[in-house]
Amino acid sequence: MSAPYVLLVAGGDDVVRGLGRELEHLGWQVRTAGNAESAVRALQQQPFDALVLDLQLSGAGGEQVLHELDRLLCRPIAVLMSGYLNVATTVRAIRDGANDVLEKPVTGHELDARLRALLNDRTAPQHPDSPARSARSELSKIRGETAGMCAVREQMQTAARYPELFLSIVGESGTGKERVAEAIHALSAPRGRYVPVSLAAIPEQLIEVELFGSAGADGAKGRTGLFELAGAGTLFFSEIADLPKSLHAKMLRVLETRTFRRVAGDIDLQLDARLIAATRRRPSSSDAHAELYDRLSRFTILLPPLHERSADIELIAGQVLAELAASSKRPPLKLSEPALAVLLEHHWPGNVRELEIVLTEAAGTAQGPSLSRDEVRAAIAEFGVPGDVEFNADTTSGTFPTAPPASEPLRMLERRMITDAWQTSGQNMSAAARSLGLPRTTLRDRLKKYGLR
Repeated sequence: MSAPYVLLVAGGDDVVRGLGRELEHLGWQVRTAGNAESAVRALQQQPFDALVLDLQLSGAGGEQVLHELDRLLCRPIAVLMSGYLNVATTVRAIRDGANDVLEKPVTGHELDARLRALLNDRTAPQHPDSPARSARSELSKIRGETAGMCAVREQMQTAARYPELFLSIVGESGTGKERVAEAIHALSAPRGRYVPVSLAAIPEQLIEVELFGSAGADGAKGRTGLFELAGAGTLFFSEIADLPKSLHAKMLRVLETRTFRRVAGDIDLQLDARLIAATRRRPSSSDAHAELYDRLSRFTILLPPLHERSADIELIAGQVLAELAASSKRPPLKLSEPALAVLLEHHWPGNVRELEIVLTEAAGTAQGPSLSRDEVRAAIAEFGVPGDVEFNADTTSGTFPTAPPASEPLRMLERRMITDAWQTSGQNMSAAARSLGLPRTTLRDRLKKYGLR
């Protein structure tokens, strides 16, 4: 096995020479750079296994080098060194794409051990029950191999190592925000529960008690809120914009102090859980949720819409068809070239979730060993998300049509209404059933019928 390549970027010549010699003696092939510009040129010229970067560089600084990593096909693991390490520096560095941050002075042996551990986490085969194999399983649920999705998985692994960070996930409906949150929770090896919260499904007058709990009166036992129930686990808000403005000040205090009080209580309780908030769009500076979002977005994972990463469609389709075959114990269907062309032509306003539903329905009606163009077109026409549905990052869905357009089949209208209610409720069965005026059992059957559950 050839020696791994490392790019060492530091401003002081003595530092570069000293660390470079130590790493070479420890089995690394070392290339050095003294500033951000020469480091970027080196990254563009050849692939590296690892990058060691001093944040205190002259000129453009280390941030420019980190930003260049997103453009590389073979992204190296990145370890930053800083002589002024604090929480803000660490948060900013890992948000920009670093895998780890070390405080100077750093010895060659310390760097060697950390770099090899990070490389092993990325590449080494693992026992089926090992934490690393479990991590790979969680990461594999986040589909896609384009640069944007590879960066998402890197960010997830970094976020998982720092459970004290508050985290936001930004992406259109159907991009997989909750999957990302669940995977980060699992990767963190938590001691508490994963608690998803749909604020839209809770009556506004009850949200404060649901989150914070309430103190008992006259010796009566109080009520435990979700902050306590999550323990040292994860609390996931499926849409932070649904938090009432009246609770913003109280939530900001929680984020500032990591403590909270039950309603009518006078004892500060410690917040041990990680908070992850999802949103379909970044609020503008004038938005009522801007300050709250800013506190939650010191580390942000941005999920690109499917139409911006069409190169992933064939890969995702193959994975979905393989999983459907495994669950039905049948040979996997192939995707014909004409069928793939139809998938690539569609805009996918419902993103990955819509693609999964369309493929599930098309596979259920397939007549041969391969999906045909007509079978895929029929599935998109009947089960795809129409382009006029409010299903994107700039709007909030919540209104249902009272009558279908003249050209829209009744079944498509039903599916649109059920899809909208299911997403608006945060996939809460009771809330969605209430909004549609359907019994829970009927809604459950419809969700199964349309591949939403």
